[in-house]
Amino acid sequence: MNPLAIDPSVTAPLDDVLSLLAWLVTVAGVGGLLWLGASMTVSIKSGRSVGDFMERFLLVVTACALAVTAGPLVAFLL
Repeated sequence: MNPLAIDPSVTAPLDDVLSLLAWLVTVAGVGGLLWLGASMTVSIKSGRSVGDFMERFLLVVTACALAVTAGPLVAFLL
């Protein structure tokens, strides 16, 4: 028996919260990409430049990548 092992009944509420946060991050990432796409479409239709949207795109993609890697990292540490 591992003396550092934690009883699963102790971590069950934490697992529920982490899974809920993972879904919320996924929804926020997809929503951010959809919002960005809609904003770019309106900008192109009105004849404005799309250059500043690339910064927002990189920000949203970076946040999504960070969130995607955070879940497995936390699961590994716990």
